[in-house]
Amino acid sequence: MAVFWSLPVVAALLFVATSGAAEKTYQNPVIDSNHPDPGVYLEDGLYYAVTTSGDDDNSFPILTSSDLVNWTQRGYIFPSGQQPSWSKLDYWAPEIHRVAPHRYNCYFAARHTDGTLSVGVATATSPLGPYTDLGYPLVHTPGMGNIDVSFFNDTDGRQYLVWKRDGNGASPPVPTPIFVQQITNNGTTLVGEAHQAITNDQAWEGPLVEGPWIILRNGTYYIFYSANGFTSPKYALGVGRADTVTGPYTKATDNPFLASDSSSSPASFRGPGHCSVVGTVGGNWLATWMSVCLPANCPSSPFFVEPRAYGCDFYALGLSRQHLSDWAVVYHAWHEGEVGNSYRPMMLDQLFWNETTGWPYVRNRQASFTPEPYIA
Repeated sequence: MAVFWSLPVVAALLFVATSGAAEKTYQNPVIDSNHPDPGVYLEDGLYYAVTTSGDDDNSFPILTSSDLVNWTQRGYIFPSGQQPSWSKLDYWAPEIHRVAPHRYNCYFAARHTDGTLSVGVATATSPLGPYTDLGYPLVHTPGMGNIDVSFFNDTDGRQYLVWKRDGNGASPPVPTPIFVQQITNNGTTLVGEAHQAITNDQAWEGPLVEGPWIILRNGTYYIFYSANGFTSPKYALGVGRADTVTGPYTKATDNPFLASDSSSSPASFRGPGHCSVVGTVGGNWLATWMSVCLPANCPSSPFFVEPRAYGCDFYALGLSRQHLSDWAVVYHAWHEGEVGNSYRPMMLDQLFWNETTGWPYVRNRQASFTPEPYIA
C-alpha cells in the first residue's frame, strides 16, 4: 500500500529527527600548542598522536585521546638523553604503527651525525613505549636527505615503507620523489627495490612533495601528500591513486583538495599540510594536518579538529539519504606572520568521497574555524 506524506508531517519528522539532545561541538583549536607533522594511530578506541619536536630536549611527544578533541600528553618516544646514538638534532615527522602483535614501530626522521637527514625506527611492545632505537638509520644516503617516513600494511600481509627523498634540500635543488618499498614483517629491514610513487611534477606543487600517507579503499590505493614549502601559504594537500601499492599513482586533476583559506576572516587558517588519515571510533574516517591562521583574534599555537557532519539521513517522501564520510584527515598549519618552526598547530577534518569519481574531498577545501559537531 502506498503511503503519502503531507508537508506538515514531513516537517514534523524532520523536527523530531533533528531536535533531540544538544549536539556536542568543539571549535578549532583543540590543543593550544605547537604540534606539526602529526602521525595519528587508532587502537581499541584510543587515538595516539606523535608530532615533530625539532631540537627540543625531549623528542616526539606522545598524546592520547578518546574523541580527537580532548588530548592528554603521555610521554615521549625519546625522553631527554635517550635519542639515537647515530642522530643529532632535527627530530621530525614521527608515526606509530602496529607491525605485529605486541610490536609497535615508531618511524621518524633525524639528522645523522654526518649531517644527512635520515630515516630511523624504534620499537616497543606498547604504543606508549618505552621505545628502543634500532641502533642505526633504516634509510641513509650520504649527501642526500630522506625524511617524512610512513608505513602501510597491505591486505596480503606484506608491509611497506613510504618516504620522501629530500631533493629540495640539495644544492642545487633536485626533484623530491616519494618512494614505496617492501619491508620485513618486523618493519626494520627493507626488501627488494624502491618504487617511485609520485614526484613533484605539477605546477601547484612547486619545489617539492612530501608527507606521504597511503590508504586502501574499495580496492584502490590512495596516497595523500603535501606540496610546496610548509612556510608558504601555498602549502597544500594533494591526493593520487593507483591499482597497486607501489604505484605509479595518478594524481587528481583538481588538486589540491585542501588549501589555504581564501577568505579574509581573521580566524581562518593557512598552509594545511603533512596529513595522516585515521578511522573514527564511530566508523567515520578523519585526517589530521597542519595549517596557518591569520593573526587577529586567533590563538597562538593551536591543535585543531574539524569534523563536517552535514546532510540528511531520512527516507521520508523521497528525501535523499546521505551518509557521512567513512574517512577523515589530520594535518598542521601556521598563523600568518608566524612563519617557520615556532608555530604549526594540529588540525582535523572529516574526509568525504565523491562516489562517482572515486576521489576524496574536504568540504569547502579549507579548514573550519566555527563550532562543529564531534566526529569520534
